[in-house]
Amino acid sequence: MIGRIYALRHAPPARIGVCYGHLEMPVMIPARAAATAMRAALPAIIQPSLMLTSPLERCAQPAGHLAHALKCELSYRAALRELSFGEWEGRTWSEIHRLDGARLSHWSEDVVHRSPPGGESAEELESRVHGCLRTIHTSGDIVLVAHAGVIRALRVLGGSDWPSAFAEPVVPLSCEVFDRLAS
Repeated sequence: MIGRIYALRHAPPARIGVCYGHLEMPVMIPARAAATAMRAALPAIIQPSLMLTSPLERCAQPAGHLAHALKCELSYRAALRELSFGEWEGRTWSEIHRLDGARLSHWSEDVVHRSPPGGESAEELESRVHGCLRTIHTSGDIVLVAHAGVIRALRVLGGSDWPSAFAEPVVPLSCEVFDRLAS
């Protein structure tokens, strides 16, 4: 059983208003500066047994610097990528609304169980994250560098419901601590 999970979100994206789930997206600050901010968000005394990260650059690059600073093993996990928005990736939300409004409305009515065209639902994201965590065999604490959707899935796995998980923002470069997750 994993100890505590310290979940950190990547830096803010450089382009606002773009649907970017699995898409590589530049961020507003360099990776080393993001890692420094992430380290500041963690407890002063922390010795994780492992760090997990999404392989997308906005997470993986600062995670590399942070793992070096914390002197812990770093593991890249595709299952920790952001929610897939399928056909909408790379388009602006205003463009999606204008050109694909009916499907956007349909998805927006139930993002937990419905997926964007060619993408995945929040429930599928939760299952993917849960499956990833079930492969971790350590009793120590871990640090996880990921995306807002992944952190919301952790909230649900920690006992929240999806409406509550969506109600609170996931601030870039912030840390949320999870003591217990669903098995």
